Amino acid sequence: MVDMRFLVACVVLWVHYSCGALAISNTTVKCRVKERLSLLSLKRGFVDPRGCLSSWGSSENHTDCCTWNGVSCDSRTGHVDALDLSYYSLEGNIPLNLGYLSRLQTLYLEGNQLEGGIPKSLALCNLTVLDLSDNSLSGQLDEFVASFDQCGSISLQNLDLSYNCFTGSVPNFSRFSVLERLYLSDNQLNGTVNGGIGLLSKLQTLDIASNFLHGIIAETHFSRLSQLGYLDMSLNNLEFKISPDWIPPFQLFHIHVRSCKLGPGFPNWLRTQKSDLSLDISNAEISESGFELKFVRRLNSIKFFTDSYGDYVDPNNRGPSSTEDIATLVWKGKVSKYQSILRLVKSIDLSCNMLMGEIPSELMDLVELVALNISRNMLSGKIPATIGQLKSLDFLDLSRNHLSGRIPSELSQVDRLGVMDLSHNNLSGEIPHGTQLQSFDPSAYEGNAHLCGAPLPKCPTSPTQDHPNDENSEEDEQIFGRGFFISSSIGLGTGFWGICSLIFLSKAFRYAYFRLMSGIHDKVYVIVAINVAKLRRWRRGST
Repeated sequence: MVDMRFLVACVVLWVHYSCGALAISNTTVKCRVKERLSLLSLKRGFVDPRGCLSSWGSSENHTDCCTWNGVSCDSRTGHVDALDLSYYSLEGNIPLNLGYLSRLQTLYLEGNQLEGGIPKSLALCNLTVLDLSDNSLSGQLDEFVASFDQCGSISLQNLDLSYNCFTGSVPNFSRFSVLERLYLSDNQLNGTVNGGIGLLSKLQTLDIASNFLHGIIAETHFSRLSQLGYLDMSLNNLEFKISPDWIPPFQLFHIHVRSCKLGPGFPNWLRTQKSDLSLDISNAEISESGFELKFVRRLNSIKFFTDSYGDYVDPNNRGPSSTEDIATLVWKGKVSKYQSILRLVKSIDLSCNMLMGEIPSELMDLVELVALNISRNMLSGKIPATIGQLKSLDFLDLSRNHLSGRIPSELSQVDRLGVMDLSHNNLSGEIPHGTQLQSFDPSAYEGNAHLCGAPLPKCPTSPTQDHPNDENSEEDEQIFGRGFFISSSIGLGTGFWGICSLIFLSKAFRYAYFRLMSGIHDKVYVIVAINVAKLRRWRRGST
């Protein structure tokens, strides 16, 4: 039998802890005094022209810093664990005493007008999210990374330093072992990319676009990036030197490497990407004889890509787009499995490469296409007549290629076309008649020496056009002359011998005929005799 004393002790302990928990839940935890003072000092360090920090004060109504604008506290400990001062129009430098908030886990200072460097005191070991984007911060990122050496382990998962003025190289982030998202785009980074970035096995997003980075990108930069899905290195001077046999450890949904050197051949490692993909490899010095159509058919979005367009993928988007039929056209989708997805492709930009061959007729099957840019390549042949199928096309740029032949009349059926450039090709003949085609500026057709018709000057009229059937006309006249005389002779002969036959064969007709002729003879004789007599009398009277 269970000891009653044991049961009583258990009940007492249960009541004690239940009442204690209830008392704690009814007690409002306020922020720590030390951290409140740090925040007040932080307020004095910022220039706040809009007064967004006006709720931060020391009066009785503002003693609890956990209720201040942009401040969040841990509900159990009262420590400040989150600070969101985004788009407060704050000015000045980042105050040094921000580092006194040692329990801070998330810090958002994006969209302000902050200047100077990142203070070393901001290297908080518990920090998981740091967003300093869209400011005017400067300095070397090496110094920022080195400031975390004090930490036994670094908790940072999301680091956004984009749209600032940082210089130097992309440093060695290998100690940031749990980093998932790294945004360094739109700075003034002018060094190389450290290979240590390839050791970040948790990294999902890497965006270093729109800088002045140079140097080699090798397999080591991606060696352990098995979780990577978003890669943007575009608008740099980077050169990819990847083995043709290399199989990357990732499957990307977004690859933008515009203006990086990938060529001269089409990169084999891109062919391994099988997920729905937004790809930008424009101006990548790819010199391929013909398009990689099999690869293209695996792409949901093909954009050897310039700009976001309408409701397409936004290059500044921090992650995958939720729009299902987004496409930045650049070779996407298996023919068998993804034909329906291909029809959702909206934009294709393969400009500024060295692509050769004819324009694939398969491109004209993308009936939802809104923008097509394959300018500044080495494409030849004719513009496919099936281009008239692209009824939704609003932007078309085929300029600066070696296209020849006539502009297909089917192009005039694309009545939504708002921007078009066919300049600097070898097109010839008359521009097809259509409201849209005649409304474009002549510059859209310039550089095609044998192209004519509105809005260009009228097509010259050749002698054959002035007298298109001169030889035939002379031949017709000759034929008409011979035919006329032959038919006339036959008619006269038939009539003459027909009358003669009737005179000889029909007695009644013969009498009637001669009576008619005699009557006519008499009338003519009388008329002539009378007129001759009148003429004689007139002459006698005049003498």
